[in-house]
Amino acid sequence: MLTTKTTSQRSGYPPQYWINVQATKRSSVRQMVFFGVVTLILATGGLANWSWLPYRQANLLSNMFLTGASIAGALFMLRLLTVLPSLRDSQVLALLPYFKKGDVIVEGDTFLHGHALARNWLFIEAICRDAGLDSLGRFGFADDMRGETVVWHDPLEGLAVFTALLDLLHQNPALLEDSAAVIADLERIVFRLQNAVALRVPFCLLWRYGNTASGYEMDMRQGYLIG
Repeated sequence: MLTTKTTSQRSGYPPQYWINVQATKRSSVRQMVFFGVVTLILATGGLANWSWLPYRQANLLSNMFLTGASIAGALFMLRLLTVLPSLRDSQVLALLPYFKKGDVIVEGDTFLHGHALARNWLFIEAICRDAGLDSLGRFGFADDMRGETVVWHDPLEGLAVFTALLDLLHQNPALLEDSAAVIADLERIVFRLQNAVALRVPFCLLWRYGNTASGYEMDMRQGYLIG
């Protein structure tokens, strides 16, 4: 029997989300400390008293240290400027449909969405289990940009699962506190899957961090995210 969703958890992100966030934070801190320490050591060397060496050698050594300190300091400042965007991107997770590249493009607007699905993932999985629905996870989540082997799926199968979940939440919105946002994400995916069925384009699901995309990434991927 389905009941109203109640939980003491702040979010329903998948476990790997928190692992990625913490890993990004630790990496940023390590880089900041490294460049900061190197800059301090080199600056100290540049300002040290090298008078016991011949003047020319002392001057050369001091300049070398100061030049190194300038370079390390510039790298430190560059990392400082990028650390906040990096941390922000590590905390922006979306669940997106990913379509195999071919002669046709599946239209639809999902790339800047899917965040509600991500932050409610554990709750959605529980709802699917309680309702006897297939897990959305059966369609993901290998990422070829991480060297993983992507398994493509029939869009008709995906459409059936997503439509069933969407119908369930339309009929029982109280199952999920964030149901309106999740429904909006599901409707966008269902629209694209309907198009994918008509065009016979295989798909899978992909976890993706951040809201920006580079041309390099889109060229290198086996599939595409943007319609």
